[in-house]
Amino acid sequence: IGNSAFENCKGLKEIIFSDNLYEIGDAAFKNTGLQRVVLPRNLKNIGRDAFMQCEELESVVLPDLKSIKYERTFKLCQKLKDVDCDLDCFCKSVKSSKDAMKNGDTRSTFFDAFQATPFYNEIYDKIKTKTCLKCGGTIGKKGICQKCGETYVDYGGRCYIATAVYG
Repeated sequence: IGNSAFENCKGLKEIIFSDNLYEIGDAAFKNTGLQRVVLPRNLKNIGRDAFMQCEELESVVLPDLKSIKYERTFKLCQKLKDVDCDLDCFCKSVKSSKDAMKNGDTRSTFFDAFQATPFYNEIYDKIKTKTCLKCGGTIGKKGICQKCGETYVDYGGRCYIATAVYG
């Protein structure tokens, strides 16, 4: 799907992606009326701002997309609360983003793709208060959840799950 293909199409409420879709261009669905997005499992690339400012978007389903770099993908989707993704995928994305940043790649991380959304705020609040994302337990001083033993690592002033990445 090309760059800006459906940008500003407020009447676009639903789209079903084929498993043969490999790329979504920059701003392809920016500022549309989409309410739910289910990304196909064969997707290889999501362009910058692909779903940015979709004011009606409430739900996103992400397959195992650990190799994809996200740049403000869902930023400013004010109703986005429900993000269904594999926890290991989330962890691996954080590690690959951290490694990329060490190598000078400043593109946004998976987590930062959701800035200015209710989903981001909820997860950030849990991380900030040292609440385990897996079980809701408390993360102790050494970065270990006192309830389930999940290991966390400090990353840019926030705590992220690390067991699936480093364990």
